[in-house]
Amino acid sequence: MSKKVIKQMADDYVATLDDTLNDTIKQTVKNIYVWATNGKTQTEIAKYLTLNKKEWEELNRKYPETLGAFVKGKEFANTMLSMSMFEMALGKQTIRRQILNRDGEPVWLEEDIPPNVRFNALKFLLENQVPQVYGKQHAISDQNEYAKVLATLSDAEKQALMLIEKKETIKTLEVQKKPKEYITEDGVPHETE
Repeated sequence: MSKKVIKQMADDYVATLDDTLNDTIKQTVKNIYVWATNGKTQTEIAKYLTLNKKEWEELNRKYPETLGAFVKGKEFANTMLSMSMFEMALGKQTIRRQILNRDGEPVWLEEDIPPNVRFNALKFLLENQVPQVYGKQHAISDQNEYAKVLATLSDAEKQALMLIEKKETIKTLEVQKKPKEYITEDGVPHETE
């Protein structure tokens, strides 16, 4: 997400606030929103504002809009993180981009982004940023629910489920091995080396 879009969202958030707030507080709220959207913690934001913990808490008590900006910014960042993780898990449709061929002429490259089974970094971030949804306790409850569902299945249904999971894993691996293609100006696809 571009900085320009995030700043516009911060401006929109500030526009919803009480008109009686002075410009300094409005600018502070805007900055807090942007910093929270970029994944900064309350401690880091307090340092940016040259505030100690007590002063930060006092600011939030006196102007609840500052804490509101932090919460809204964090919600947005966590939503974007969740969407990125979802997109990585499912893969992406074909992406077209223009590159230069060996002769220095522009050609269009088309490629599919396969599902990525190695998104541990995003998983770690989500577990820590949104523990109520992705945390270890939630994962344990999901596993318990999965175990309860499995207990209700017949042996034939369990075998069918295992086959489906195995086919999906094989399909994912095949997509990852698929050679990339590029399209020349005459519209003919060619495999890359």
